[in-house]
Amino acid sequence: MSPGSRVVETVTECIPALPQMALGLATAAIVAGALFGWHPLWPADTETLAEAAALGNRATIMALVARGADPNARYSVRPGILRSDPIELTPLEAAITTRQDYLFEFIRSQGAVVNAGNRLRLFCFASALGADAIARSLAEVPLTDSGCDGVELPLR
Repeated sequence: MSPGSRVVETVTECIPALPQMALGLATAAIVAGALFGWHPLWPADTETLAEAAALGNRATIMALVARGADPNARYSVRPGILRSDPIELTPLEAAITTRQDYLFEFIRSQGAVVNAGNRLRLFCFASALGADAIARSLAEVPLTDSGCDGVELPLR
């Protein structure tokens, strides 16, 4: 048998093993990536706290707060989530856009504060969007006599 035919024979014997070798290499790459925080099926968590609130994603809200995100700060909301242009909202304002009172209360349970400085703005925003249950919960404490006149709302 000539050396050239031996090489051809060895290569032909290896061909059936190629799918297993490829699978082994892919598995090794996935495991190595997982060690450094990369996952091939799920993108990295890039939602802001306000985006998670606007999307009603309670798990992400909890995770972001657990990692130190401030539930009272303003965050950018990317285009396409609430409007066609970017906007900055607090998580409570973003929750109002969902009109879901349970979500509003959930964000409060995660540390978001309703106080004299933001109550009227949140009430007027909830009223303007038709988030009646949220507006009612905010109106439990007397608001100003002037109502919502002159209150700047985050979205129009």
